[in-house]
Amino acid sequence: MFNLDKTPHSLILVALVAAALLGAGCYETSGLFGEEPPRSDNDDAAGDDDAGDDDTSAADDDDDTSAADGDGDGVSVDQDCDDEDPTAFPGATEHCDGVDNNCDGQIDEGLLVTMYQDFDGDGWGTEATAASVCPDSAAPWTELFGDCNDAHTGINPGAHEDCDGLDNDCNGIADDGNVCPCELDYYPDDLHPYMFCTQASTWYEAADACSDWGYRLVTFDSQAELTWATGRAIAIATSNKWWLGFNDEGSEGNWEWEDSSTVGFENWCSDEPNNSHGRECVPITEENCAMLNWQADGCWNDYPCACDTMYYICEGNSELRPQSLN
Repeated sequence: MFNLDKTPHSLILVALVAAALLGAGCYETSGLFGEEPPRSDNDDAAGDDDAGDDDTSAADDDDDTSAADGDGDGVSVDQDCDDEDPTAFPGATEHCDGVDNNCDGQIDEGLLVTMYQDFDGDGWGTEATAASVCPDSAAPWTELFGDCNDAHTGINPGAHEDCDGLDNDCNGIADDGNVCPCELDYYPDDLHPYMFCTQASTWYEAADACSDWGYRLVTFDSQAELTWATGRAIAIATSNKWWLGFNDEGSEGNWEWEDSSTVGFENWCSDEPNNSHGRECVPITEENCAMLNWQADGCWNDYPCACDTMYYICEGNSELRPQSLN
């Protein structure tokens, strides 16, 4: 204890101030006792969790999230573009996988190729389906394009052209290259072929022959088509008549096209059809089949289907014809 009577007033004052500071738990004595002593509450210590962020290194501060690496790829969350994907971080190799692997803000850059969808599985797609995809993309993607019928496996730019009324190789012309057994011509465009066959046949034989090649006995839908076909027939053979697909085999007097097309145009010669026998070889045979009489400007006569033989005209596929020939 101080003897207040003998202690200088200045020492008493210093002692009282020091006691007050110690009682308050305050260590701030700067200016009184010299430099501040080292802190005992060091943020570098494990378990410290304050917001002061005053550690000597970021890795030691429990509050400093910039040091976290959630996916273990060696890059902290503040530098990683996806800290849940270990394949995505700055400097990573870019893969074609729909992910920004190298964190440059782009996806699959420099790796995509143009491919086309192939819906019929023949290896060829259509240009309208083009898209940028990864080169190892599975079907229906293909690098080949130019398919003119992506619902038919036998039609594509790499196919062999056959005589079937179709443009198999997608060059814009059906049955070109002398693949058919009869003289070929087209109306109104190169995708609508006709065969003018000069192998004399009965109507039934002619119908079967056309069908064997993917054609049908000709169906006339307009005067323009008939005029064109008549002109071609005259140019090929001026001394014969030609079978048509028109017949009333199913019901007498009910004429219909052999390919089941809608009857919308007829061009009978005068007094035809008359079902009368002239020089027919089978007197009891009714005249159930139509033939083109080119000598009468392309009008039609009815005639016995299995009597005399004559030439015939086959017609290929057309959007005007409802039946499917492919």
